[in-house]
Amino acid sequence: MITNIVTHSGKFHADDVLGVSILLALYPQAKVERTRHVDSLQAAVADPNTATVDVGGSSDASGNNFDHHQREGGGIRTNCCPYAAAGLVWSRYGAAFVQQALPEISYAEAEIITGVVDQRIIQFVDAVDNGALETSPNILKKVATPAPIHGCSISTLVHLQNPVNASMWEYDTAFMDTVSCIGKMFHKAVGQIGHGVLQEANVRASVLEHVKKSPDPVLVLETYAECWQRVVLEEDSYEFIKYVIFHSPEGTWMCQQVPASVSATTGRKPLPEAWAGLNDGELVQLTGVKDAIFCHRGRFICGAASLEGAIALARLAVASRS
Repeated sequence: MITNIVTHSGKFHADDVLGVSILLALYPQAKVERTRHVDSLQAAVADPNTATVDVGGSSDASGNNFDHHQREGGGIRTNCCPYAAAGLVWSRYGAAFVQQALPEISYAEAEIITGVVDQRIIQFVDAVDNGALETSPNILKKVATPAPIHGCSISTLVHLQNPVNASMWEYDTAFMDTVSCIGKMFHKAVGQIGHGVLQEANVRASVLEHVKKSPDPVLVLETYAECWQRVVLEEDSYEFIKYVIFHSPEGTWMCQQVPASVSATTGRKPLPEAWAGLNDGELVQLTGVKDAIFCHRGRFICGAASLEGAIALARLAVASRS
C-alpha cells in the first residue's frame, strides 16, 4: 500500500507528472510531497509505503523507488529506449492501471495492453526526458519550399504548464493541477488503446475465419474498428475480400472497398462508376436498394440505413464490371 508519493520540487516534466498521476489513480488517498531535501529523500527511499518518483537515486520497483538519475540510470528497454520515471512506474503498475481503466478484461489482456501503451505513449515521454531522441521535424507536403513543422508533444505541453518566476508554492500548485489534467487524459487514452487492442483481436479472428470458410468477397464486421484495413491486408493475402461492411458510429451501415494499402483510397474493386457522388433518392433509384444513403465520389465507400441494405449494395458492386 502506497501512502505517500515523493517527487522533486521546482520545475516539472512529463515523466514525473505522468508517474505521479499513475500512482494517484491507484492510490488516490496518497499524500504527495515535492522536495529535494536529502534527509527527506533518504527516509522516503527506505520506506516501502512511500513511492519516490524521479528523485531518490534508486530504481527499485519492489521498494517503490522510481528514479533514473543515478549513475547507472533506470535501465534500458529491449529497443534501446531508456527508462525515465514514467516508464519505471508504468513497468511496475501499468497492468493494474489498465485493469482499473478496463475492469472487464483479464490480466493477460491487461499485460498486452500495458505493452502497447508503453510503445505508444510512455516511451516517447521517457526518451524526451533522457534526451534520447534525434531532432527530426516533419516537413510540409506539396509546397515549393518545404518548411519544417515542430510538433507539440505531451512532453512539451507539460513543460509549458510551469509558471514563470514563481514561488515554490506556485510550482507545487501548477504541478498538482497538471497531474490532475494529464491523469484524466491518460486514463481515457489507455481506455481507447485498450479497446483498440481488443477490437484488433476480434477483427483478426473474424477475418481468419472468413477466409478459411470461403472466398466470399464481402466481409461483415459487427462493429467498426479502425484497424480493420490493416488486418485485412495482413491476413487476406490472396485478396479474396473486396468489401468490408461495418456499423458506423453514426448508426448507419457502411460498405467500404478494401484499400491497396492502409492509407490508400484506391483498392481491390472500386464501387460502380455510375454510383459516384449519388445520394439518397438518386442512389435508391439506380440500385433498387430502398435505404441506400450515399456513395462517395471517390467510389471507395457507400452506405445504407440497414445491414441488409449495405450487403445488397456490396453484392451489386461485386457483380458490376465498372
